[in-house]
Amino acid sequence: MSVRSIIAIRGGPKGLADYARRHGVPDPDRPVTEKTIYSWFKSGIPEKHWDWVSVACDVDATTLHNANKELRAMRAEKVGQSQQCEGPSA
Repeated sequence: MSVRSIIAIRGGPKGLADYARRHGVPDPDRPVTEKTIYSWFKSGIPEKHWDWVSVACDVDATTLHNANKELRAMRAEKVGQSQQCEGPSA
């Protein structure tokens, strides 16, 4: 399961942000915004949000960990490919 598919369970970034706002998570005075959740597509879901995201999306910590690990591996692979295309620096 990917970060994108986990977020999609709750209706995408807007749906997950709405959930956070309605439930006052992680903090009623500073709910997670839709923009923040969009950033998770690149950076992964921060561990500090795992408790409420796991409840909202009905996934466990292992699933969240594996999704983040997969995302970061794909990003590292893309960086490696772009460096290979550029060739060695002079």
